[in-house]
Amino acid sequence: MNALWTVAYAAAFVGVCAVVMRALGRRGVFWASAGTLGLGWLFFSVAFPGVTLGSGAAQITIPGMAMLAMDSSSPLPVPAFAFWSYLALIVAGTLVVVSASDSMLRDFLRPILRLLRGPAGTEGRAGGAAASASGAGTRAQTTRILILYVAFPALVGWLGFSAVKPNVAAPVGARQAHPSISYDEKLVNPLRNPSPKLLAEFAQQEGLEEVPREDLRERFLETMTHEGRFLYAKNCSPCHSGKADGTGLMARALRLPPANFTDVGTIATLVEGYAFKRIQEGGIGLPAAGTPWDSAMPRWKNDLTDEQIFKILLAEYDLAGVSPRVPEERE
Repeated sequence: MNALWTVAYAAAFVGVCAVVMRALGRRGVFWASAGTLGLGWLFFSVAFPGVTLGSGAAQITIPGMAMLAMDSSSPLPVPAFAFWSYLALIVAGTLVVVSASDSMLRDFLRPILRLLRGPAGTEGRAGGAAASASGAGTRAQTTRILILYVAFPALVGWLGFSAVKPNVAAPVGARQAHPSISYDEKLVNPLRNPSPKLLAEFAQQEGLEEVPREDLRERFLETMTHEGRFLYAKNCSPCHSGKADGTGLMARALRLPPANFTDVGTIATLVEGYAFKRIQEGGIGLPAAGTPWDSAMPRWKNDLTDEQIFKILLAEYDLAGVSPRVPEERE
């Protein structure tokens, strides 16, 4: 069913693109080229990954093809490297097409030259008197002035300022502090400290009724950690790596590097109740206090059960070679 919805979504998007491109194609090669780039940007930033708008009660999510295919309630952003690579390919392909013939190249350059020179420069009317005499010519001239002398300098100035302005955000490598999210302080991992009932059920399933209690508990933890490693390898290692050091195959494609669990300033400083909630809610759904620790990590509560998350926690701490922090007693 998800595949059918994804195909329907893609077909609808292609249909909208065809209508838009047909309308822009009537206006000339330049506008068709600009439309191609704009629709490409729309596809990779909204239509494919989905997008969340607003916050709090007013938050709405526009689903994307990837969300439908993966049955996810959270957007699945395209890595920045892939995003800009695809847009660069669209630009390169467009330039190849428009330069295929002199007539197409002239048609592509005509709006640009009209903007730079004014109507008289492209139409060949001496002094531009005819264009100035008409209301349409006056409006075109006003638009040209606003674009060349107001909008374009403002855009360049904004881009330049954004590139050099002081960055007051915490460095991305600083993971010692963690965003304040609500979690159950009393929550403990039931698999790390199994109850007698849980051990009895495990012994019955595995045929280990005669095994001493301490040995049974050790076998239980070993089995749960092994299953957790399988779940970790499937769901977490692409970003956090099989060594839990944050250098997975997807890590370089993410703007914020995944957490390095082997760093004593990360999960070793956390109680498991917080780590459990963090995995459940992911990085996209963090409150404003979570910046800059919000990330592309999805809300795993949509795909993993509580028991699976507890198993993954066993594997994460085991792979990192650290133990979860024990909550301090309050005086």
